Formats: sequence, C-alpha cells, structure tokens
Amino acid sequence: MSLQDIKKAISLLNQGNLVAFPTETVYGLGADFSNEEAIKKIYALKRRPHHHPLIIHVANLKQARNLAFFDESALLLAQKFWPGPMTLILQKKDTVSTSITGGQESVGIRVPNHPTAQNLLNMFGKAIAAPSANKFGHVSPTSAKHVKQEFGDDVFILDGGSSNIGIESTIIDLYKGPSILRPGFITKEQITSIIGPLSHSETRAPGVLKSHYAPKTKLILSPDPQQLAQDLKKQGLKVAILPALDPETHAQSLYKTLRKFDSERYDIIIAEPAQSKGLGIAINDRLKKASYSKE
Repeated sequence: MSLQDIKKAISLLNQGNLVAFPTETVYGLGADFSNEEAIKKIYALKRRPHHHPLIIHVANLKQARNLAFFDESALLLAQKFWPGPMTLILQKKDTVSTSITGGQESVGIRVPNHPTAQNLLNMFGKAIAAPSANKFGHVSPTSAKHVKQEFGDDVFILDGGSSNIGIESTIIDLYKGPSILRPGFITKEQITSIIGPLSHSETRAPGVLKSHYAPKTKLILSPDPQQLAQDLKKQGLKVAILPALDPETHAQSLYKTLRKFDSERYDIIIAEPAQSKGLGIAINDRLKKASYSKE
C-alpha cells in the first residue's frame, strides 16, 4: 500500500466516488459521509435497503464527538476500546444525515484499528460512511480479492492485506440500551466490566437481520458434522465441513473459508458451532445467520 494509492482514494472520495478499504474486521465500502449522492451510491451498488443504516468511520474520538452525543458510558468504552472493533450507537448530531442512519436519530460510529484505514481517515480529514464491501446479505470480504469478486472494477480498492480479526465489529447500543446489538471480538464480559449490566434494545443496526453473511452454498449447523457428512455423501452430495477451531483462528478464517467453499461448488456446508462463550458467541451468531433459510 503506497502513499499514492491513499492520495488517489482521497481524490475519488472528494469527487463523490466510492472506495473500498481494509479494516481489522472486514473491508469497508466507503463514501464521504457528508456527500448525499455518494451515500446513495453505496446503497445502489450493494443493493442495500435504505432503511438499513450505515456505520460511520472516524480517525479518533475527537472526530466522533462532532457527530454524536457521548455520555459517560460512551466515553469510557471509547477510551478503552478505540481504535478497535467496537461500534457505538449514539444519539446523532445534526451534522449526520438521516440517509446514513436509516431515518433514525441514532448513528453507529467506530474508530478502526488498521494502519491503512487510519492513514486514509487522517489524510482525508472527514468521516467516511462504510458498510462491508459486498453485496447486501453476502459473505463479508476480508481481503481485496474478495472485494474484487463482489464488484469487479466498479470500485477502487485499497489493498491492506487480510483483515486480522475477520468478523464485523461488536455493536453496542447506548441510545436505547445499553445493549449488544451484534456480538463481535469485544465480548459482553469486557463491556460489562466497564459500564455494568446491559439491557435489551430495538434499535435497527447493521448485521442484525435473521439472514445475513450468507454463502451461496446451503449451510447447516451440526454438533457432529462428520456423521452428518457421511449420511449426506451417501445421497451423492458434495459436502464441505467447517470444524470449530480456536476462536481467534475460527473468526479470522470464517468468511475466507465460506467463499472458498462457494468457489469449489459444494452442495452443502456443515458447520460445527463454536463454544458459546467469549468470541465463540460472535462466531455462532454469524453461522446462525449464514444458515438461516429464507424459504
């Protein structure tokens, strides 16, 4: 990744174009948050419902406080976990358009912990609205190659290598909460140790639909994938097995492996659930959504 690439990305953003960029979680599809026409391009290219809000990425807490109101809990969490894989849902300020928030008075904000993302945000000097860089509902991209598979040459891609966490940020609602809307690398235990008990929330946020992160290949969950695979192979099906690994390896490789299985044209993927604790809760959330039948 060169300085010239980042300068080109900034030029494109200033012209109202979209840029894909790496973060520690997944790759984002970014637009200047203040450009309404550019925001429309995100929704159009992703085929994303307009009521589904976008997350705003900023370089630091100071920038974030220009966009939303921070109470004590928000400040404590931001100071502890930013930059990092945590999105805070907060009451927005008038500087944030409702086209970003899905018509809500709340907004999701995060400070990514990736050198390329940080360089881009600091040099651009403004916030970037960015969902994951894939068609809506598809498997999220964790490399430039994955983004290319989704959008071809329609988007300039900053290649920052593979995302080292590999699943989307933890989303914490402090607008109607406090509650976790989407589990991630930062766990419930880490959050409650900072701000105390959580509640339930009905705020709309990215990645909370029943079906999401889905491969083209049918995926089912099983605590005994080997036995189920044997049974299905007897029916003449080509079966892929996604075993439970240590949580960090599992998260980092999850989307890459699902995309690989798609490319190899399996009939079915059998995924073994992770242990339901810590990061395993986030992995199981993604697997459950990937396996949800829309029929």
